[in-house]
Amino acid sequence: TAAGGYANWAFENEGTYRVPFELWNIGICTPDDPVDDYRMIPWVLNDVGDPWTGDTLYNVNPSDHAVSEGSNDPYMDWVYWRNPENLSPGTAGYDQFVSDALAGVYNFNSPEVMARTVLVNLDGGDVNDPAFPANLDAEIPEEGTVFRIITAKPNFPGDTLLVIASFTSIGKVTIPYEYELWQNYPNPFNPTTTIRFSLGAGVKVRLEIFNVLGQKVRALINEWMPAGRHRVIWDAQNEAGQRLGSGIYFYRITAGDYVQTRKMILLK
Repeated sequence: TAAGGYANWAFENEGTYRVPFELWNIGICTPDDPVDDYRMIPWVLNDVGDPWTGDTLYNVNPSDHAVSEGSNDPYMDWVYWRNPENLSPGTAGYDQFVSDALAGVYNFNSPEVMARTVLVNLDGGDVNDPAFPANLDAEIPEEGTVFRIITAKPNFPGDTLLVIASFTSIGKVTIPYEYELWQNYPNPFNPTTTIRFSLGAGVKVRLEIFNVLGQKVRALINEWMPAGRHRVIWDAQNEAGQRLGSGIYFYRITAGDYVQTRKMILLK
């Protein structure tokens, strides 16, 4: 948009900077009726660059997206869609975010609606070209461009599901063991983070780290482990002992039939 707005670099230096776009919730089944629209809060994560060193622009990056083959699919920084605390129609909730963020009193309690959305310039130009980004057919969508995202109705607390089935029999009930994979701490982190998990019984455990492309970068555990609570510290290195770059990573535990995955953020 011509006016643009503000976004928060909440995962990095928590600074608030100008961006050339707006995010809106356009209502349930009323996409063309603005009466119930309200403006949302953008959080931005730099895909390349570091706001601590002055890169505070929402822009296209010299990195290729996996949406197609080749190295000509540059994409914009990551955007997280957050609801303001005030969901009344219009911009009141967003305006309060801007006021609080610029004053340094933003509380970061904004509920997340969607995460890690990026705009990709499909076949837009070679990301390895020395002239990048001047070689691209477009560095950013033109002013007035609208992207409309329509989702199915999600489940909410308080919703009920009624299941009607004929009675057959009551089988033996097995009490499940307790398995749990906890959120790593700290998160975001640098240089190390602790991953905790609990096992209801002794079992073969695999704890692995993956990047956003689904590629395994490190296996932390691959052995039989006893029941109880466990923790392991990851130093942000891959199997070869090389330090990994900033970004989103996923850690997945497989313990018998139990499989769980969580995300974490590594910062420079």
